[in-house]
Amino acid sequence: QQANRGMRHSHMSQDQGMRHNLTSSIHSSAISRDGASHASYGSNGSQEIMETLRSADAMFDLADTSGDGVLNQEEFEFYMREHTNHDDNHILECFLMIDKDGNGNITRDEVRLAYLSKRKGNKGGKVSEKVKSFEDEMREVSRDADALFDKVDFDGSGALSRKEFELYMKRNTSHSDPVIHELFDTMDVDHDGLITREEVRKVYLKNRKEGGGGG
Repeated sequence: QQANRGMRHSHMSQDQGMRHNLTSSIHSSAISRDGASHASYGSNGSQEIMETLRSADAMFDLADTSGDGVLNQEEFEFYMREHTNHDDNHILECFLMIDKDGNGNITRDEVRLAYLSKRKGNKGGKVSEKVKSFEDEMREVSRDADALFDKVDFDGSGALSRKEFELYMKRNTSHSDPVIHELFDTMDVDHDGLITREEVRKVYLKNRKEGGGGG
């Protein structure tokens, strides 16, 4: 019973932390409604990394046919056969290389790391410490954003609807309806009525760059 209480307390602390991160991050983003991130090094380099992460997420979402948030070997092999001309041996080598912890499943973060490593290889295998630091920061920000995104995405569609966002905010904050509506519009950078994983990531990154910590 004490162990169960400890686990419940741990989960409650994590939820409270994510709610705090969400509120502080969104309010930070609301100051500048364009949702753009401010890189710690050249804007061209930061945009390349952002694009690399977008590509990694797109690949993961397409390959994760079960929608369970990880890629098993069957899903990975099916994706690779459909989208590459690699033979089965090469595909298996890729799976084992990406599956860093060797648990038989590939996580979204492992795919991101693989894409960033490939980007490094395309640049001759060397990146500066500044770039490496920014890549690490982006992966950390992405993990924080993922934790929040997955909690709010009740239907598992891969995008947050206004209804999902409002429901989460009403359950977990004391904001009024007008404030919640404004926060949604702030995060919905392209105004398509949905908040994407990348848009959540941009809010977290912006908050971190402005000193909010993001996590």
